[in-house]
Amino acid sequence: MQSLLDLKVAGIFYETDIALTLLQASQILGNKRRFKRKIVTNTTMRWETPVIAYRFAVNDDHWEVQIRNVLAKFSQNTCLRFIENMDAEDYLIFNRGVGCYSPVGRLGGAQEISIGYGCELDGIIGHEVGHSLGLWHEHSRPERDNYVYVYVQNVLPGTQGQFQKLSRDESVDLGVPYDYGSVMHYASTTFTNSAGRKTIVPRQPEYEHTMGNRVDASFLDYKILNKAYCSNICPNNLPCQHGGYVNPNACDRCLCPTGLGGTYCEKVQYSSKLYILH
Repeated sequence: MQSLLDLKVAGIFYETDIALTLLQASQILGNKRRFKRKIVTNTTMRWETPVIAYRFAVNDDHWEVQIRNVLAKFSQNTCLRFIENMDAEDYLIFNRGVGCYSPVGRLGGAQEISIGYGCELDGIIGHEVGHSLGLWHEHSRPERDNYVYVYVQNVLPGTQGQFQKLSRDESVDLGVPYDYGSVMHYASTTFTNSAGRKTIVPRQPEYEHTMGNRVDASFLDYKILNKAYCSNICPNNLPCQHGGYVNPNACDRCLCPTGLGGTYCEKVQYSSKLYILH
């Protein structure tokens, strides 16, 4: 078995911004089933309800407002609700640690998300919140080689583990396709060993500048969280078109990919007008 140091889990970190418990680290090294997924599916690692408590470890008004705004976006696009609660037993606690990191999934008790100095972008905050909800890095999906090339020779020594794939055995993507624009995806030069050298390149070149999104969680990021947490919220399954999904906050409508609208995502939305798709 490889050592913790071999897989860059010392510290205990995996893929740099993922904080692990000793149990999680040993299970990754042992290739246990619960870590073979795009999103964790083991019920002990999911939040038990879509209402998730959180607290702040430090007082910083601007920082707190920014985090609240990101959490509000998750709530607008999913059934998840983030409630500031000082009495909850299980909760997220946002801290200004050294860097940006989070565990993957629910650990139980106080669960730190570090949004340190330099991490105050909505997309970075969303990335770490995504980890806390159970999302792994997008480019770690077992089928990623169908979508990207990884150039290990250009990777900074000691960081090769950042490009490790999850196992294909029983991998679960919940039917959501690979997403170059995911807030969980690396950019083309992440962990490069030399300026200008690319570490990860899309097989479809037009998506190169889509990768590394740190603006907001993508439509598909929200969609997979809805599949994981919100499948029982709405009583009826609407005929959403073009990859849309039932809006858990308005069960008579679909949430649609950018550029589409209408009740069932059946219309093209261009500027302020809607055009029916044929």
